Amino acid sequence: MKIGKRVYRLVPCPWYDVEGIESWLESMAQEGLFLRKEAHFGGFTSFEQGEPKTVRYRLEAAQRSTSFLSESGGEPDAEAVEMSGELGWEYLTKCGQFYIYACDDPDAPELNTDPSVQAMALSYVRKDGRDSAIVNVLWVLLLLGLTWYGRCWLLLALQYSSWLVLLTAVMIIGEMVFGIKRVLMIRRLRKKLLEGNQPDRKKDWKKHAFGYRAGRLLSVLVAVVWVVGACAYWMNSVENPNEIPITEYQGELPYLRLSEIGVEGSFDRDKAMDYTNKITVSSDWLAGTVIQSNESGEFTMEDGRRIDCAMYVTYTDMRADWLARELAAEYPISSKREVKKDRFQFFDIPSAEELGVDSAVAYSAYPMGCAVVLVKGSEVWQADLMQFREDSLSIDEWVRMFAASLNG
Repeated sequence: MKIGKRVYRLVPCPWYDVEGIESWLESMAQEGLFLRKEAHFGGFTSFEQGEPKTVRYRLEAAQRSTSFLSESGGEPDAEAVEMSGELGWEYLTKCGQFYIYACDDPDAPELNTDPSVQAMALSYVRKDGRDSAIVNVLWVLLLLGLTWYGRCWLLLALQYSSWLVLLTAVMIIGEMVFGIKRVLMIRRLRKKLLEGNQPDRKKDWKKHAFGYRAGRLLSVLVAVVWVVGACAYWMNSVENPNEIPITEYQGELPYLRLSEIGVEGSFDRDKAMDYTNKITVSSDWLAGTVIQSNESGEFTMEDGRRIDCAMYVTYTDMRADWLARELAAEYPISSKREVKKDRFQFFDIPSAEELGVDSAVAYSAYPMGCAVVLVKGSEVWQADLMQFREDSLSIDEWVRMFAASLNG
């Protein structure tokens, strides 16, 4: 054994498991590993190697926040540390909302001999944990309520990437479960103390150590993946490397292009706005193919009308037909939020059977124009049309042309 060598160990139980942490630290000392003052309970704990001996460790509940931003940097009062030292106990460090004291003198008295006093000391920790748990539960309920009320969970998942949304939900629910377990464990310990019993300092911490450590490592991995995914999403949203000019796209589009409407050769593409006339192709866990395109320009109809408009299309080939139907139902709900209530309306269009699709709906679109959503099997087409001149296409005329291109 190399005396003085620094050794790191994964914590085998959560910091709020007072009995488990005290039992574990004492068993480490019997193996010659002694908790260092620079120890961190974020996952790994730092020990210093030495000759094995019996050391008692005690977790004292803090009566205020232990954050470094709080009063005294979250450290205990100097008077409390001095009084503990007079009893033979040395203050080492803090973990969570507890201060850790150590004593290698077997004849030194306990820091606290009255269980009822220890129970009172846990009141702040219990209250803080309860408040945190309530906040986490309310957050989960709020998110579930907004998702259910808005019925736009698929649009949200497709916009921000379904796996990233799923990881976010897992992290929020995991935090809620952690908070509830924390409250229950502190409550059980407090009840035990109020009954006049001392904490069990010979607790079998090994029983659930593997499961806790595996869960801890998994939570860290999930957090790292989430951060990397969020950064990647942000970088893509800024640079958008998959977006190219629509004139450079060589593939076949499963819908009508704006340049294909009107008299052949009459289309004059709008080149003044850099954000138009672009196309993006991607995929997701929920959709095999997602194509988003926008075109802006003018063209002449055979009857002489000169149409000046912009068309935005999102084509999604979902993994299942029922997902396609759910996505189609979310589009008008989302649009209704963006259009003033007095301006939003559904339009009469030919029936789905007449258009050769499974379902069809048209409605007001933001900021000025109309939108149509067509579904055929697992495929969904959502198209917005905005027109800027008195000469214009009727909704019926545009929908028929667009639907005809899907069946061609």
